Amino acid sequence: MRFLTSKDFLAGLMFVLFGALGLYLSMDYRVGTGSRMGPGYMPRLLCWSVIALGAIVMIRGILAHEGIERGRWRPLVLITLAIVAFSLLIDSAGLLISGSALIVIGAFGGPEFKLREVVPMTAVLLAGSFAIFIWALGLPITFLPR
Repeated sequence: MRFLTSKDFLAGLMFVLFGALGLYLSMDYRVGTGSRMGPGYMPRLLCWSVIALGAIVMIRGILAHEGIERGRWRPLVLITLAIVAFSLLIDSAGLLISGSALIVIGAFGGPEFKLREVVPMTAVLLAGSFAIFIWALGLPITFLPR
């Protein structure tokens, strides 16, 4: 019964539960067939894939017990704050400022923060985001503040 406190077992259990919840929520969607897929085909396929992945991780947790580490609050709080800041800023401040806030605040959640590494990475990620989402896909996202 030692495996019940294994982090892999608990992570796999979480995957299985999320997959089962997805299956439950998509029960009313028509599945269809492989050649004529309905609106429930891909969600169910994804949910079954998540359940299978969870089962594999649970088995790994049973075979190789690795205990749960002490909670780390700094990454949890700062990465959550980064996502919230991005979602609040994206409409009014544009991708440049909201993306910068996301990357910089999220970087503070790591074990060490080096400004000389974060600034160039921010520039590369924002340039890539601009190229993919605004230029290539033509999504109606503002890049600069309004």
